[in-house]
Amino acid sequence: FIVAAGPFANFLLAMVIFAGAYLAYGRLEIEPVVGSVMVSSPAEVAGIKEGDVIIKLGDAQIKAFTDLKKIVLSSPNQELALEIQRNGQILLLKITPIFKDQLSFIGVSPDLNKARHINVGAIDSIAFALRDTYVTSVAILDSIYDMIVGSRSTEHIGGVVSVAKESGKALSQGSLLLFIAFISINIGLMNLLPIPILDGGHLLFLLYEAVVGKK
Repeated sequence: FIVAAGPFANFLLAMVIFAGAYLAYGRLEIEPVVGSVMVSSPAEVAGIKEGDVIIKLGDAQIKAFTDLKKIVLSSPNQELALEIQRNGQILLLKITPIFKDQLSFIGVSPDLNKARHINVGAIDSIAFALRDTYVTSVAILDSIYDMIVGSRSTEHIGGVVSVAKESGKALSQGSLLLFIAFISINIGLMNLLPIPILDGGHLLFLLYEAVVGKK
């Protein structure tokens, strides 16, 4: 419990920040309506046009633009089935996200006129905080895996100087608390890696000792 307390505190801090942000400011939900399509992007190649409503990508139903973004980020270089609505008609397309600036993208932006503000209560804010912590953790682990297998560059790995620079940017953009939550999840995950010097390594040894019954 003592060894696990550090990483747990990191995740707890992130959840408190996320929940507080939702409780104080609510959440912005953007409908999956295409506002613009980048020239020569996968979206343009697939035939997506401004005003299209994205209904389904791969096997997932798209209810908000964030749903689309999550699938795209986790599916680089994979051909996906795409279902859209255009002028009342349902169209079936194919699209393949590609890497740009070390991220998977298809080249569409949302129609911000279709955004709506939703007030969030205490219970829902905790639920959203748990979801955001989980999604962020999965995205970080996916990035680590991609760097290990060589499908993603290690250029954006940074130390103290990088954190200081990004903290300055976040402060100037008014998103410092959310950046702290992101960094806190990073630290929690890193400390849980099964490396001897880290908390995860100690937990691995303790688990081994519990199983075999000796040190």
